Amino acid sequence: MYFLLQWKCCDVHVKEFDEFMEIPPCTKGWHNADAV
Repeated sequence: MYFLLQWKCCDVHVKEFDEFMEIPPCTKGWHNADAV
């Protein structure tokens, strides 16, 4: 059994946490690398 990880605002799915953390920031939505 495995889980797919994704940011809600992105259409990117990964299986590994390290890959999840390497997803580039979204251009729109709340998944943004800039601090709010």
